[in-house]
Amino acid sequence: MSVNALDLSKKVGAEECLRTFRLLKAFRSGDIHAVDKCFDNYEKDLPEECTRTPTSSIKAFDLFSPLILAVQCASASIVEHILHKNIFDVNHKDDYGNTALHLAVYMCRFDVIKMLLLNANINDTILNNNRKQAYELSTSSEIHHYMIGERARFIEKTEEKFSQLIFFKKYDEIKKMLEIPRVSALLDLNKVDKNGSTFLHEAVKGNDMQILQILLDHGADPLKVDKNGRTPSDIAKDDLIKRKLLVSSSDGVVVTFPGEPIFMSGYMDKWTNYKSGYKKRWFVLRNDDADTECRGSINMRTARINYGSGDKRAFEILCCDSVKYSVKVTNPSEARKWVWALTNSIQWAKDENVTIIDDTSKFSPKEREKVPLKESGLYLPFQYLSCNDLDDDESSETCDPGESCKDNFLITMNSFRIQLDILSQIFDDVLSNFDSISEKGLNSKMESFVEAFYQSIDSLRGALGNLDQIFLDGEKYWKRMINKEKRMRILWEENMHKLASEQEEIEKNLQNAENERRRAKKALRQAKRKLNFTPKIIRSSSDGVKSENDFETHDSFLDLRSNRSLQNTDIENNSLDDNDSSSSPDEFFDVTNSIETKIDKILTFDSTGEKISQKKSIKEMQIELSYHGYEDPLRLKLDLIDDRPKLSLWGMCILKSMIGKDITKITLPVSFNEATSLLQRVAEDMEYIDLIDISVTLPESYDRMLYVAAFAISEYSSTINRIAKPFNPLLGETFEYCRPDKGYRFIVEQVSHHPPISAAHAESLNWEYWGESRVSSKFYGRSFDINPLGTWFLRLHNDSGLDELYTWKKVTTSVIGIITGCPTVDNFGEMLIKNHSIGDVCTIDFKKRGWRGDGAYEIKGIITDSKGISRWSIGGHWNDKLYAKRMNGISVATDTAILLWQNHERPPAPFNLTPFAITLNALPEKLKPWLPPTDTRLRPDQRAMENGEYEFAAKEKERLENKQRAARKERELKGEIYVPRWFEKSINKITGDEQWLFNGEYWKLREILGSNNQKSDAHSWGVMDIF
Repeated sequence: MSVNALDLSKKVGAEECLRTFRLLKAFRSGDIHAVDKCFDNYEKDLPEECTRTPTSSIKAFDLFSPLILAVQCASASIVEHILHKNIFDVNHKDDYGNTALHLAVYMCRFDVIKMLLLNANINDTILNNNRKQAYELSTSSEIHHYMIGERARFIEKTEEKFSQLIFFKKYDEIKKMLEIPRVSALLDLNKVDKNGSTFLHEAVKGNDMQILQILLDHGADPLKVDKNGRTPSDIAKDDLIKRKLLVSSSDGVVVTFPGEPIFMSGYMDKWTNYKSGYKKRWFVLRNDDADTECRGSINMRTARINYGSGDKRAFEILCCDSVKYSVKVTNPSEARKWVWALTNSIQWAKDENVTIIDDTSKFSPKEREKVPLKESGLYLPFQYLSCNDLDDDESSETCDPGESCKDNFLITMNSFRIQLDILSQIFDDVLSNFDSISEKGLNSKMESFVEAFYQSIDSLRGALGNLDQIFLDGEKYWKRMINKEKRMRILWEENMHKLASEQEEIEKNLQNAENERRRAKKALRQAKRKLNFTPKIIRSSSDGVKSENDFETHDSFLDLRSNRSLQNTDIENNSLDDNDSSSSPDEFFDVTNSIETKIDKILTFDSTGEKISQKKSIKEMQIELSYHGYEDPLRLKLDLIDDRPKLSLWGMCILKSMIGKDITKITLPVSFNEATSLLQRVAEDMEYIDLIDISVTLPESYDRMLYVAAFAISEYSSTINRIAKPFNPLLGETFEYCRPDKGYRFIVEQVSHHPPISAAHAESLNWEYWGESRVSSKFYGRSFDINPLGTWFLRLHNDSGLDELYTWKKVTTSVIGIITGCPTVDNFGEMLIKNHSIGDVCTIDFKKRGWRGDGAYEIKGIITDSKGISRWSIGGHWNDKLYAKRMNGISVATDTAILLWQNHERPPAPFNLTPFAITLNALPEKLKPWLPPTDTRLRPDQRAMENGEYEFAAKEKERLENKQRAARKERELKGEIYVPRWFEKSINKITGDEQWLFNGEYWKLREILGSNNQKSDAHSWGVMDIF
């Protein structure tokens, strides 16, 4: 493609060239004020009626378009400024016929293309001297499809507006609209609309002769049929309209009798060459003998017509010998007549095997020329044009908006070329103004100087051309290298997937072998114990007062409450699952006790029942007010068949480019979600809150720490097989959950979106639990790692009247096995639980899963009191059971172990939800009036997901996300800062950690609005409308 902003064949004065040079300099500097100053100087120094220098035939602005120059040499902001001023023709063509849009497409300046297409005066159908529209110059599929899409949208809007103008009979506006070049080229007046009729049919139905005439003058086809096969004349009731349609149908076309050939003649402009352009020629369409055809004639049987390539006045006639003739007439109506006549003649010729030729016998060769006809494809509207000769792998990177390097290079190259052109022009003008030199001639020295100058200019041009070629060659080279790297990456991905699958198979086999070894070892150990069995008696003490170091007596106090303590020989009745690791609790702990039995016995030793009842009368009544709406039984089953297709994140290339990035920035299809929210995931921590109720009743602080630790560990039990992603909460989204049977209420709010933070608060008669769910996450290719950052607080209201504050942070959660499509959840790291009121500490080690499966799900922990003495040893698996043994300082004080916690049974359920999780999203009718409009249960995309309406869920998810973005932009424009409704950020005075404190207003407002049956809308709750 030839690109040049200046036509050096035209002579301009030195002043005009200098002004152009200054404008180019302003473009390169990016100074908008300097650009405006150049424009002002042009207007001032070169008025419309200015007197030009003898050597200047045009003004500098006639020489080139500043917009064309800016597209080649200026930044996008300068181009935008010029377009905003609207003082230049956006469709101005350079000497090669290229408009600013042509050049922007050729240079892959995507940002400039978007600006130009948004301009109301743009015409993207203009052809350059190579008969190419702008979009046809694209080497990028991204740009090509964008321009086709923009054209389709323009056509759609134009058709809608044109239909409205016809409906309201605004004749002047219709004429003006059809005179717009882009509308005239793209608006198909013969398109059959959704009602099955054309614009002409609608005009005939309305008996509107004026609109009918306008449409016929602009190329509407009177022979176009509607969906019922009727032409406009067939449905015309007015005789005048019918005659007009019949005359228009046959005007210039003579058909003697039905079935006989068509005769037509007239002048048309024929394209000759780039130098001469279009020339008027006389054409005759008639029946003749194929054997007597003269030069320039064509057998219509082998011809085809190509019409609709942009200009409605032009069409192409193509024949089988690859000869193409481009012709043009004065108006679209005339073009339609010729196309109709030629098309019907082609069909007649094929049917009758006759030849129709162009006869120029009555005219001189200079006046007319016969037109061969050539093959053409079917006419397709622009919106359905396909991209030709585009390589997606290469072109997708050619116009990447991030590749500013190439844009800068092309802009710099074009600037250098134009500066050389201007410099050469100035030098020519300076020489022509030296009259004395012209009269006397140049001496040899001066001639050498001039010759050297011209040679220098030519040398610089050559160097720039070489540099340009080097750049293009380098670009092609790197494209090849990129494609090679892509192929290598695909091969690497395939090998990695294969390797991961093989490794997983090896690990599975090793784990099975290890399990067999453990089972054999266990059988031998049990057999040995049976042979060496000796009864063991546990000492007990009736003395209720125990010294701090009397571990044995204290063991009896705890263990006798359960009515029984199982001995070492009872292991075979309480053996762990065969999948336990080599350090399984059946080797570390000998016996188990029922936790339910222990609870009942512990409560019988309570000597402060009067205090508890007093508390209950004051606080529990407030909590019970929150139970409105929770009268129905819990939902125990989710009626949904999870029939989503099994998809691989890795195989879909969703995650391959996200390695090392934050997971929260990865957008996944809704089919990878489960029908819960992250807010409800926080609420799932409350499943085993009974452990906290037990801890409150225990007399010793380190005993209370034991059950607090069990609760902290139990929070991870619900993560097993939960590999689907919950819905990300919207800013301001809330979730409440109350359990009258358990005696607690829970509320959580999404208080921040970037970073995502959820603040939660739960309370019961004897405890208060709060914290924030805030994580840092990263994808490493083989695994997701989620590292919690927030601190969780637990306040126990002790029977002694002293409140105890516990804090801990959660450990890292990892999802492995992504490549193989068999993801597994693992939790690992160290959890430190502190009792800030007493000084007790619990350290728990979540072991990381080994490559052979060693240590999977295993935990070990130690509880020490305020004096640093070890009181309890904890062991087990966070997905199954937890055991505890009392310690005597540094060693285990007893062989008897208690069962702290056991995971609830998990029957198969959609999304692998736990029975507790299934209760969370239930929405009974009694509960609806009590919920705020921000509650997760009312979220439409999540509800659709739970109902199995996956497509609707995807649409709603996108709608809600767009609504959230719009609300954020609106706040930014107003300068507003989002303030959470129910939580306030502060610093805990005891620990110094950040915390989100519940302001207590939620439950009060809930009771007021719900009891009075007031409308539960966003305004009454004082929240945003987020759904």
